[in-house]
Order: sequence, then structure tokens, then C-alpha cells
Amino acid sequence: MAAATVTPTRGGNLISATTAGIPNANPYPNSPATNRYRNALFDPLVSLDPQVQPLPELAESWTRSDDGSTLIFKLRRGIMFHSGRPFTADAARWNIEFAQDPSGLAQSGPSLKGVQARAIDAGTLQITLPDVMPQIFALLADVLMIDPQSNPVTDGIGTGPFMLDGLRPDDEMRLMRNPRYWRADRPFLDIVSIKNAPDIQAGLVALESGAISLTQCPTNDVQRLQTTSGTNATVLLGSGNYHVLIDTADGPLSDQRVRQALSLALDRKRLTETIFHGLVVPTYIMWPRTSPVWNADDDTGEFNLDRARELLATAGYAGGFAMKLQGSTAYSDVNEFAQIVQADLATIGVSATIDILEAAEATAITQQGKFTDVFLLPYTFGDADPALLFTAPPFRTTGNSTRFQSDQYKQMVDSAQREADFAKRIAMYRQIAVFVKNQAFELPLAPGFGAFAHRSNLHGITRAPFTSVPLLRDIWMADASV
Repeated sequence: MAAATVTPTRGGNLISATTAGIPNANPYPNSPATNRYRNALFDPLVSLDPQVQPLPELAESWTRSDDGSTLIFKLRRGIMFHSGRPFTADAARWNIEFAQDPSGLAQSGPSLKGVQARAIDAGTLQITLPDVMPQIFALLADVLMIDPQSNPVTDGIGTGPFMLDGLRPDDEMRLMRNPRYWRADRPFLDIVSIKNAPDIQAGLVALESGAISLTQCPTNDVQRLQTTSGTNATVLLGSGNYHVLIDTADGPLSDQRVRQALSLALDRKRLTETIFHGLVVPTYIMWPRTSPVWNADDDTGEFNLDRARELLATAGYAGGFAMKLQGSTAYSDVNEFAQIVQADLATIGVSATIDILEAAEATAITQQGKFTDVFLLPYTFGDADPALLFTAPPFRTTGNSTRFQSDQYKQMVDSAQREADFAKRIAMYRQIAVFVKNQAFELPLAPGFGAFAHRSNLHGITRAPFTSVPLLRDIWMADASV
């Protein structure tokens, strides 16, 4: 039965599974683990609508100075942290400064450099911008409000719809409904348990036995679960793409022609049809189809091993070379693609050794740009204000996780971020996409998405901001006997 035909009901205990073990309660950095709970424990000042316009969250209204350099936010009254301490403008100021601190690993942090926050009074926050920043609301949507008097890593104290009820690192996180939540209509569930599953198949077995109600779903099981009594599956289109990250600093991969050859050797159609089972289509451009910047005319490419060989020969690698092809246990489906890539690369003389890392290690080394040669994984933050994508480590103009450096790239991104006219910005970001495609330091494969298996009495499965995972505050459970 479709969720739209059923009236949401309050109550119920949700047991879910994830293959990305949760080590702590910190909302940062964005990762397969933190995305499971960050919007359950924490709220931002604002969120974004589908047209990337700001919506009130903890800030109920705002005004902007005539020159656009100053924003005044009026905060909701009576908001409390889970600790019982009040949420104030000074707490919001602290959180913006915490996000700006590089050690905090907030994705939006580097782009907030120079932004100044000041509490005018307990309910009024002033933000002063260092320059024209059309993307400021998108950046603030990623700054989640933590109780400044808590330990962000261990306590998980925010203002969100759920409160932390217990954590066994890399085993289970338990959440309970926040009885003081500022939205009277959310959340629906009383208790949420997020358990670690050793792999995606183990989670599916637990779901079909009735032991849990929500888990990641192998793409080849989506249709079966949608037609099986007692189960269902929901596909959430994500905010980015699956892609290949390339370490451009040393060796053969420092040559643009070699990177272009690798792109030609990626059989994206086979990935989407055989491994993703037609749930998505191939992509060749950095902007996901959910982005206002995406342009069909730019999203073209080919699988051409002969042309790949020619480029390698031109670059001086006619005899090929050896490299490492890394992936994460968090993305089992795309790891299957690694085996296809390995075989195709072998035909052009490139010997690739596959190395699949545990999710936590994979997140750390890709955030820090310490992976070896090539890494297959998804990215997010591509469907909000276009400037927000450049807060993601693969696309940053400095400190880029692929170690790609280009003055032209930095100038193009900086110019686009300062352009106030939205139509002009879109055109500039499309030019950036063509530049990135040509430089080939990251190779898009297919739109990011999350496939989730669930019991048929689970409804309201919508996408959490900047992710492809369910938003826990929207989920509700019908009669448990369904």
C-alpha cells in the first residue's frame, strides 16, 4: 500500500541495519556512518527547498542588509538542547565557529572562512559576510547545532527529533524520541536502533526474517522485494554521483592523457545495467541530474578501449603500468564494478590490484587525500546551491583529495561563487564541469542513490539532506502486524 494513502501514526520501535559502523556521535565529517544519524540528533538554522531556496528550521526568519553583507536571524523561542540547556544565538555563533575550525572536519567549514557570527541577544544572530556569498544559506544548512557545553564526539547532544540513548561503537546506536522537539508533528517513531551488519546480505537476511525493519538493499533484490508480501524497497536518488577519484600527484596518473584513457576504459553502461539493474543511467559530468546545473548536452561520453590504448601510447605508456584500485565496504555494489574495471584495464595493459577497505578507513583516507592511485565511491552535496559541491573534498580548489592543482580551476570556481546573478552562475558552473571532465581528476560513473529494503508497514521514507539515506524524522510505522 502506498504511503500517500495511509494516515501517519505515532509510535513504534524501528530496528535498522547499516554496513557502515558508527564509531561516535559526531555529526562531522559527512560519511556513510554519520549520514545515518546526523539529521536525527541535530538541526541546522535553515534547510533548502527543491529550488535551493532557504526554509526556516531553528531560525524562524531573517533579513538581509541592502548591500547583502549582513544577515540577521531571528531564532525560534523555547528551543532546548537534549541536555535541557537553551538553544541561543550565542550557541549558534559557537557552532558556526566550530564548523570553521579545520579540526572539526565540517564539509562547509573551509567555505565559511571570513564569515563572522555575533549574538545580538539570546534570540538574534548576526552574520557578516566577507564577500558576495550567494551560497551562504546552503553552507548554513550543513552547520548542525551542537550543545557547546557537550563533547561533540561522544555526547551527540543537539536539538534534533531524536536523542542519543546509547552507543556501542561500530555495533549499535540507540535513539529515543525527543519529547521537547520544536516540531509538534515530528518525529513519529519512539525508538530507533541502528545496528551494524557485517555486509549487505546479512542485513537483508535479517530483514526478511523479521528481525529488523530497514536495511540497505542489493540492487538486484529491489524488484523482488517490491512484489513480495511483507516487504518493500525504496530507491532514493542521491545528491551526487558515483565516481572514480584519481591521485594526480605522482606517476602515470599525473598525466592528463592517462586519466582520460582511464575514463574511456570505464564501461558505465555495464555498471548501470548489470550491477545497478537499470535503476540509474550512466553519467560523464560532475553535476548530478538532481542539480540545477546539470545539462544533457554536456553529459556525454563513451566506452572506447581502442582510443584508451592510443592515449596511453601517446603519453608514453604503451606497455601499460600497475596501479591500485581501492573501494569501501560501505558500497558493495560499486565494488563489483571494480572487478569489471580491472578486467577492462588489463586489455589495455594496465594491471589493477583491487583493495577494499573498511568504511571508516576509506572515509578517512579519501577525506585527507591519502588513498593510493584510484578510489571508487560516491560523493554528495551536488544538488543544492552549486557552490556547495566545492566544499566536498574531491572538488575543493585547494587541499583537494585528488591533489589536483590548477590556478585556472581556482579562478573559475572563485568567480562563479561571487556571481550574484543565478543564471550567470549556472552558465559558469557548466563551464567548470567541462573543464573538470577534460582534466579527468575525477571520473563520474552514475548517479548516486540508495536502495533500501524495508518491511511493508514502514512508510515515509524520504531522503535526508545532502545524502541518499532515509530521513529518520519522517519515517512512521503502521500496525506492526502488517
